[in-house]
Amino acid sequence: MVSKNMFDEALSLLKSNSQADSIKRDIILIAKGNYLFESGSYDKAATILANTSESFEKVALKFMNIQKNSSLRLYLITKLRTLPSKFYMQRVMLSSWIVESFTEGLNDLDNNLFIKTNSTNNTLNANGDGSLDTSVQKKKDQFLKKFHKFLDEFKDLLDKETVYQIISAHDRPDELLADL
Repeated sequence: MVSKNMFDEALSLLKSNSQADSIKRDIILIAKGNYLFESGSYDKAATILANTSESFEKVALKFMNIQKNSSLRLYLITKLRTLPSKFYMQRVMLSSWIVESFTEGLNDLDNNLFIKTNSTNNTLNANGDGSLDTSVQKKKDQFLKKFHKFLDEFKDLLDKETVYQIISAHDRPDELLADL
């Protein structure tokens, strides 16, 4: 069934929580996640693969190679949620990477906003009033809300000094450190 991409049907045949079925479930989910990735359903793939034993490095590199930063971030956050608390150091490192990813995303949005502002300077928009299209600003506001939600959810895992260094290196302490 897996070779025919009938993943849900294959999963429905697994009835027990035995070790053998757990291994089969993992194999099916890895195949499903890889299929979704190859099909371009990156967020679904990220969520599924984060809940499998697929190599962390392999999955992260796949998303990095195709520059799907939002899907990579989703993968990292989902993986962070699944890591047991006994893996404290891995959780701290993962949360720091996620902070770096959010900060870089905010920088990208600011760059887009700057470019859009400069390209529309001295020109009128479709409304004819010269006002700036706020779509990039809205995206930034939504992105910032996601980042603040992450900071709030995982604040106990964050190494405050590392997070401060990351945020300061990107010159964003005022707008981001209120949550820490």
